[in-house]
Amino acid sequence: MVKHKDSKLAHLKSLEAFAVVMESGSITKAAKELGVTQPSVSQHIQRLESIFETDLFIRRNGRVFPTERAKILFEDVEELLSGVDKTFSKWRRGQTREVSQLRICASFSNCSLVLPHLLTKLPRQNSMHFQVTSASVEESITALIDNRADVAFQTRPLDHSSIENNLFISARQVCVLPKNHPLAKKQIISATDLNEQKMISVSKGDPCYQEHQDILRRYGLKIQNLLETPYSTLAMQMAEEFNAPI
Repeated sequence: MVKHKDSKLAHLKSLEAFAVVMESGSITKAAKELGVTQPSVSQHIQRLESIFETDLFIRRNGRVFPTERAKILFEDVEELLSGVDKTFSKWRRGQTREVSQLRICASFSNCSLVLPHLLTKLPRQNSMHFQVTSASVEESITALIDNRADVAFQTRPLDHSSIENNLFISARQVCVLPKNHPLAKKQIISATDLNEQKMISVSKGDPCYQEHQDILRRYGLKIQNLLETPYSTLAMQMAEEFNAPI
């Protein structure tokens, strides 16, 4: 899992929202069909308009009317979403013979917190089985090279010439801290807010460790490192004990 401002998944969701608005002719109807709020659909449309630097809809009296650019874009989006639907349909019917078992290497935090949620979102296929192993970045590289794993799910790219890295999902980094901590009142915590704080950090074997060290050096931050742990649940419990951010 690599941080990135605009992920492919985010693009796809925005394009899907755009397509439903085009088909329904209404943001309200599109929101109902997608099972989301109207502001959420509007944000997707505004995001695309910002990316393409053009208006896609004319807003008038609470209604939306597609521009000529929107009609041209819709043709491409229909073709893209049709391809996605065909892929999912193929897996649902079990027509693919490429994979009956998917072997996944992932960091401990991804194994426990991220992968279970993602795997439940995949189309159900009776013959498909998942084998998930907790592994460091180095262990994941070795497993892929030795053909003991089909895919690795890590928070940073795997540096090897024979391995292809692709962004699958993106997420913000969060700061976990007790409710009574002074920083808990802030909606967004910057790196400089952590200066002189007591911290519970990831262990040296965690893929995020080097990135966190780079942030400390970049901003010249001084922290009191109370504990290093790879276990997110334990870290959250200890945050209360130490009155410290994670």
